Amino acid sequence: MEEIYIKINGCEYYVQDSRNGNDSVILLHGWPDDSSLWRFQIPALIQSGYRVICLDWLGHGQSEKTEDLNKYTLASLSADVIGLMDALNLEKAHCIAHDYGAHTHTHTHTRTYTYTHRENKNSLKSMQTKTQLTFFKTTTTTKQ
Repeated sequence: MEEIYIKINGCEYYVQDSRNGNDSVILLHGWPDDSSLWRFQIPALIQSGYRVICLDWLGHGQSEKTEDLNKYTLASLSADVIGLMDALNLEKAHCIAHDYGAHTHTHTHTRTYTYTHRENKNSLKSMQTKTQLTFFKTTTTTKQ
């Protein structure tokens, strides 16, 4: 994984990029984690032929810790995911998200959907974005 810093919407993000693979996968960590959360998944995804990209969210890991609270909103962070894709010249990517990263991914998808819908004269046939949300129920058992 190549480690790089990318300036996105005025903030510096720490990004890891495998640079090779057929389809791209962006890994979005949760709170209060950083991209090291994915250390066990990255090798398996690369071995399966994916280009793997992961970042540290603002205020996490090695990314910038800005005091501008507006940079931490869902709207701003989702714009940063789109900015990351632009910076890496990605036309499309799969997103795998955990916790807080999943909220941002959902918001990013909604923004992309709205943009695409308007730009294509409200034609849903021209939509090429897709999302899948999977929820897992976690149960805890205690011994008595």
